[in-house]
Amino acid sequence: MKKFFKQPLVRYVFVGGISYIAEMLTLYVCSTLLGLSSIPSVTISFWIGFVLSFILQKVVAFSNKERALKRLFWQSASYAILVLANYLFSIATVAMLD
Repeated sequence: MKKFFKQPLVRYVFVGGISYIAEMLTLYVCSTLLGLSSIPSVTISFWIGFVLSFILQKVVAFSNKERALKRLFWQSASYAILVLANYLFSIATVAMLD
């Protein structure tokens, strides 16, 4: 089993799955248990998934444990720019379907 998780693609997909589950669980908690409307629920769950995914992809999937602030800033900024389009698309879709 350890050999299986040494493959970067396996770790990448595993981390993506964990992030997705966390995001959906947060969405459920926000909308059902806390009674928030669609847009705040999606926004909160998206950002929790975003942060969790970034951290887990960096550390687990790609084994990058670099902590230099300048490097960490550029990694997180690049990741944020990449995800921004997804975020805007998600909010627009929820707004249209709400």
